[in-house]
Amino acid sequence: DRYWGRQFLPFLELPAMIMCLVILNHLIGCGWSLLGRLDVTDTGFRWMDEQLSWQTEETIAHQSVFFQWSTAVHWAITQMTPGSMSVQPANSVERIYNILCLLIGTIFFSSIVSRLSVKLTQLHETRRKTARSINRLSRHLRHAEVSTNTVIMATQYLSERLRLNEESALLDAKVVSALPEKMQISLHFEMYRKQMLHP
Repeated sequence: DRYWGRQFLPFLELPAMIMCLVILNHLIGCGWSLLGRLDVTDTGFRWMDEQLSWQTEETIAHQSVFFQWSTAVHWAITQMTPGSMSVQPANSVERIYNILCLLIGTIFFSSIVSRLSVKLTQLHETRRKTARSINRLSRHLRHAEVSTNTVIMATQYLSERLRLNEESALLDAKVVSALPEKMQISLHFEMYRKQMLHP
């Protein structure tokens, strides 16, 4: 259904955005993990040389590849969110990489929030316009003293067309042109029956 698809479109895009975020963090984490293994350092230390805790002398470099990867991805996620962790850059190369990741994270995270906000705003605006158009139609027909049953049929029909994104001109006298021919005849008869009966 096109209507419900349009209503839930912002939420359907959310999983795709999350997947892009996961892939990006994986790539950034792989780069961070690679830097922890390289000997390119001006301080003699790398982030993998950090001890796991004060109770042991083992470092991250002594752990499994999976632990190193998960730690790197965790670090990458904290560059795009308000989260934090104990792993920090230990040399100038890692520090520069950290700065670049913070810039990328700020842009990417802001774009996701902005895109979702725009989608939700558009959804709210569409609903508001639909309700306003139906109200104007109802007022116009009631002002023309059209019967309640005909008003209900007309508003229901146009409400469905608006849901299908087939908006028609709903301004004053032009409102009737969006209705089926038989319904237009019925409306015209009721709107002008007084003139026909009392010339």
